[in-house]
Amino acid sequence: MRKSIQIGKFLLFSLLVNCSNTIFADEVPLPNPGWVGYDLKGAPCTGGAVAYGPWDYTNPGHRREKLPVVTAYHFTKEIESLEKGKTASIEMDIDYTLKTFPNHHRALYAMMRQQIKNPRPDIAQYAPVECYFQRAMAFKPDDYRVMQLYANYLVKKDKPKIAIDIYKRALSIDKAPVDINYALGLLYCDLKEFDKAVEQAKIVYGAGFKKTKLARQLKEANRWPVK
Repeated sequence: MRKSIQIGKFLLFSLLVNCSNTIFADEVPLPNPGWVGYDLKGAPCTGGAVAYGPWDYTNPGHRREKLPVVTAYHFTKEIESLEKGKTASIEMDIDYTLKTFPNHHRALYAMMRQQIKNPRPDIAQYAPVECYFQRAMAFKPDDYRVMQLYANYLVKKDKPKIAIDIYKRALSIDKAPVDINYALGLLYCDLKEFDKAVEQAKIVYGAGFKKTKLARQLKEANRWPVK
């Protein structure tokens, strides 16, 4: 009987320790990667300090415990749609969001759209969006969605070679989805590198992907279906 009680106490203690470790892990921010890399003009990336976090956007605990307060004040629907800021300017609120959650996919996309749409002089006080992307990649090296967004941005900025490298880096990550292969295939079509585009198309349509633009472009080039 005494042995059973001791075993029960041990199991209860182990359960409490494991639970506390899980809670504690959700309370501790990840290491701050700082500002890394270079902008598209070749200047070193720089930006302000982190006041809160940084937290991982792909971590369920961080999203549950830390994201709501950031969203409520710095990434409202109006900010995400680029209508207006809440605590300050749109750029300042998105900047705060990305310093707190470096790999916040929607905030990265919003900053990308804002800087493409509205490159006003006062935006110079914030880092170029490519610097936010590089910081996010350093913060969470296995977040393929960050890389996909970054590569999409590089395509828009007419940097296809860098974009290809980033797409390939994303695809090297386990469980990377085929929509990244699809985007890479479209880029190869734009570059008239049809052999490489066909390679991506085989992966994409072999996995049952539904979008047909890649197939149509290859068909127009007499490269699809494969004979």
